[in-house]
Amino acid sequence: MEQDNQQESAEVGLYVQPYFRGPIRRLAPKMQRNDLCQINNKKFKKCCGADGSNFCKKLLSDYLNELQKTQEQLTKNDQSS
Repeated sequence: MEQDNQQESAEVGLYVQPYFRGPIRRLAPKMQRNDLCQINNKKFKKCCGADGSNFCKKLLSDYLNELQKTQEQLTKNDQSS
């Protein structure tokens, strides 16, 4: 039961619908088992794919952190203007 909740929470941020009735987009590309991970230069099956996921969690978290930083900078610039 607890494992199902963790898996659902990991997949919640993977898909985004930019606007109402808009297309649902995937933030991280699907990766195959023998693709190289862009972060560690290891095969994906030895890196993030070891637990059965089909996307690089490290790459997605880095992307989301960078996106959050740019959003914070934009809000600071809007408040200062």
